[in-house]
Amino acid sequence: MRETDALEAKDKPAVLADRVRGEENATSGVEQAAAGRIRAQARNLKAGGFDWDACKADRDAGRP
Repeated sequence: MRETDALEAKDKPAVLADRVRGEENATSGVEQAAAGRIRAQARNLKAGGFDWDACKADRDAGRP
């Protein structure tokens, strides 16, 4: 797998997208650890699903 720096990704997004198709994307250990922490926090919240109707009602009522 070829590494790409941020400048190349910014300057040539179409080329980067073409190269990524079909190629395995690897994440670093730091990124995997962060994703694990986020998933654990989400499980602990047990917030349930997102209620779009309630969100829209709050928006229409002027609530932030």
